[in-house]
Amino acid sequence: MKKFNKILLDRQWYLAMVILVVTCILIVPTQFYLLMIIQSFSIQIIIGFFMLSLIYIFKRSWMLSFGFALGAIVLSIAIQIPALHTNNNIAATDADIKIAHYNVLTSNRHFDKTIQSALRTGADFISFQEVSYKWQTALTAGLSEEYPFHKIESKEGTFGIAVFSKYELKDVLIYNWGGIPHIAGIICAPKGEINFLASHLSSPTLPRKHKNRNVQMQDMATYLHTIDGPKLAIGDYNTVPWDSAMNKFRRQTKMQDSRKDLSTTYPSWSRILRIPIDYIFHSNELRCISFSTINDTSSDHFGIIGNYNYSKPNS
Repeated sequence: MKKFNKILLDRQWYLAMVILVVTCILIVPTQFYLLMIIQSFSIQIIIGFFMLSLIYIFKRSWMLSFGFALGAIVLSIAIQIPALHTNNNIAATDADIKIAHYNVLTSNRHFDKTIQSALRTGADFISFQEVSYKWQTALTAGLSEEYPFHKIESKEGTFGIAVFSKYELKDVLIYNWGGIPHIAGIICAPKGEINFLASHLSSPTLPRKHKNRNVQMQDMATYLHTIDGPKLAIGDYNTVPWDSAMNKFRRQTKMQDSRKDLSTTYPSWSRILRIPIDYIFHSNELRCISFSTINDTSSDHFGIIGNYNYSKPNS
């Protein structure tokens, strides 16, 4: 019996080591396609590890319970899960400017639901992705009165894009990076001009699309690095905050993710699989005082909205 218990304990020890090795693989920055896809679901893996840890506590398999718990803790620390950050939201009524973003889903025909959602936000500037010709017509008809300044680059497929603003826009340009249009320009806000870049990056559903997405992100970072003063980068980036390409983007641009918590956005229909891939980044000249998702849309993405004040650059 003692020999059997020793064998069982040894087996649990080896399995615990395997769990920790798997955890180490999951936290290594990578451009390897399959591993990148798996790492995108780190939140779900963390939850799974914690659940397995509890299960093995009830089974009195202490070594396996410890292995899964330690793996979950290490993975949580490594990806710097936004849900662990302090949320110091200030009342949105104190904001200098309010920015919203929607991926409308090009095949979505419930135009009015998303348009009414956008109007309810009271945002000063809204970025839309997956704008088809039908969506262009619907958005123009539904928003032009409230948002008289806009630029639309509609396309059939998933990469049409549009911006609508209550304030005048100037120096608006279309950049085609990786064959996908991005809209850049300046918002003439009452308290000072703000540069913006609205983007929708390739979805990494294949290795070549993953590579193309990273090239687009590099092009965006190069462009943003040349822009002085307050700036915003808005859109569907098709990657999670802890992805190595995203970490590189933040280092190069010195811009901050507006997220105050996890704020998952896609797919909107699955609480279990949902991950954060939609963003509003801001430079140090702006301070995000609140950020949240917009759930009342008809798309497969939740919208997002952030409120910002002007601030002095960090020293």
